[in-house]
Parts: sequence; structure tokens; C-alpha cells
Amino acid sequence: MNEERQISNLLVYKDGSRLIVSRKYDSANDLWIVMDHYGSNRLIGFLEWRLAPNAGAEPDPDFGRPSIGCQGEGSDWIGPYIVEAAEGSADCRRTFTGGNHAFDGNTGGTTTAVTSRCDVYADEADIAERTAISVDTVTLRTVNEVQGFNTKLEDGSGRAVLRETVTYTFVADSVRIHNRIEMLEDVTMHRYYGLQTVNRFWNGSVQYGSAGIAYGETYPVNGESDSGTGAHTRKTDRVRVVSADRLHALEACLDRSSGLGRAKYVSGELPIAFSKVYGKSYFNLIHGPVPHFRAGDTLEWSGAYRFFRTDV
Repeated sequence: MNEERQISNLLVYKDGSRLIVSRKYDSANDLWIVMDHYGSNRLIGFLEWRLAPNAGAEPDPDFGRPSIGCQGEGSDWIGPYIVEAAEGSADCRRTFTGGNHAFDGNTGGTTTAVTSRCDVYADEADIAERTAISVDTVTLRTVNEVQGFNTKLEDGSGRAVLRETVTYTFVADSVRIHNRIEMLEDVTMHRYYGLQTVNRFWNGSVQYGSAGIAYGETYPVNGESDSGTGAHTRKTDRVRVVSADRLHALEACLDRSSGLGRAKYVSGELPIAFSKVYGKSYFNLIHGPVPHFRAGDTLEWSGAYRFFRTDV
């Protein structure tokens, strides 16, 4: 008797630092999520999203076929920090470091963070180079060392004050995120958003919601909006962004039950989530209170991204 063939949900292809994770997106396309070095600091994270024609029922293993770029490198999805070392220059402008933020606080100048290690596994096993592999789970774990705004130096040789270990876990319907942040020395954390979205492809509308509660009011994605500041909005745990043609959606969800998701370091006068006119959406993880941490202290948070067709 012939055994029924098990169909895996994902295909993965690795070529050096570049990782492509593919899954069926709709009846006519696969969705490729490409991970690689990006941005001012050349950290490893989301690089681009592509649609590759495929009318079959399973992801197509031909990664050399033509594909259409939906969104490319634009900004950071795992947020930077406004972090100050207890021992550092006293006369410094408070700027973001890490993520896509370089010495000038934006994208100009030398790096303020570096990827010190990156490991990739498919179903908990190593991945062969330049070979399409059918799997159920792909894990990418990257370790980044981030300087403080008062330890960065113009020549790029600044001192790292924290180490973040970001784990991306790809499954059939989402990309799960976990970040563990270890303080390398005593620091003060002035601001941290963590879970973010870059909305160039999903350029129509944004909504805010929570588990078990319908999404609320719809706002233009390229405008100023937020989840609100009333008591009922403090449970907000998700942001949904939809393309202008209403066909493509991105959902970012924050685990509100643990770690920084509990909003211990978020002022009650501030929203849990918000969007800006330049096309990004954010969660507040540290904003308002200014906590101090000792060397060896750790912070953690978890969340997930979903990329999907609204009509499927």
C-alpha cells in the first residue's frame, strides 16, 4: 500500500547570508520573504517581499524563476533604541541606535550596531546551501550588539551596551518573533518600540484591535493615527495594514501577556500602538517611564507578523 505523501508548508533556500522562505500566497502565486543584511548597520532581518507565479497547490522549488517585488529594503521592523550608558559622554544628543539608525541618528554615518552571529535551521536541522528544501518550520536567530547614544563614535568603533537576540520562526501562516535583550553594562532606556511595520506595499489603511474584539476605526496608513488612550484601548495587541486595492494585508501582533508586552514601561497617557505619516506603524514598549537596568539584566518580548490576501 502506498503511503500518503506529506506536504510541507514551506520551502526554504539559502545562499550565503541570503535566506528565502516561500509559501503559497494565493492560487496564482507563492510569497517569498527574503532575509539578509539590510540598512545602515547591515544587520540581518527582513529585506524584501516578492510574489512568484505558481498555479500549483504547493510552493514551487524553482527559485530562479521571475518574481515581482512587492516591497524592498526600506527601514527596520525590529526597532532601535534610545539607550544611554551610565558611563559615557555626558554631552550627547539622544538619538536612536541599532536597527536602521546610524551615527547621525538616522541613516547617515557609521554603524551603531553589528550582527555578531546568525544561525539558520529548517525543522531544527542545518540548511544546505543553494538547495530548495521542503520544511514545516524555519528558524533564523540573529545576535546584534548595539551601542548607546553616548558610546557611539564617529569612526564606528563605539562601545556596545546591549545585546539583542532576535529569533524569527517561520510557520505556515505567520512569522513569529522573539527578542531577548541583555544589558552589557548599566544603562538607562529612554525609548524602545520593538515591533514595527513598514507600510509601503500595504499603503491603504490601518486599524488597531485586540484578541476577541473587532478592529476599530479605519485610518489612512500615511497619516497620524493611534489605538487611543482610554482604558478600553489598553488591551490593544494588533495592528492591521491593508493595501490601497484592499487585496493585501499585513497584521502585526504583540504578546501582551509577558515581558515588555505587559506595557509596564508605557505611560498610561500614551497609546499602545500608533502610525506615522511616513508610512510606519509601531508598538510602544518603553515610552514615558525611563527605567534603569544593571549589567546582566534582561528584557524580552514576543509577537508575530502575518502577510495574507484579504480575499482568500
